[in-house]
Amino acid sequence: MDLKFWWRKSNAFASDPIQFLHLIGNGQAVYTNDQQPFGGGFPVSDWPSGVDLMDELPSDLPPGQYDVYTGLYEWPSLARLNVVDAGGQAVVDNTIRLGTLVLIDPAGQ
Repeated sequence: MDLKFWWRKSNAFASDPIQFLHLIGNGQAVYTNDQQPFGGGFPVSDWPSGVDLMDELPSDLPPGQYDVYTGLYEWPSLARLNVVDAGGQAVVDNTIRLGTLVLIDPAGQ
């Protein structure tokens, strides 16, 4: 499974935030990945405004149903960057719920 993220920077960043990707199954964190976009190889502070970029985060997960969440935070304060919905309303906990992922064992087990 490959997870792909499209990024657009609309204003300047003084620092390089960390992206979190959390998959929750049965109320438990099954997978967490916290890192700078592009594994830190292309810091957000270096992105030009208005740029569109794509990043891939590969993972191997057991079959199951997972709720998928993402967002950005500052290090080392852990303060999350503000997130608003399409209507400009603040999103709870500055966390974006991407949806539910269902992985099926190809061997049928």
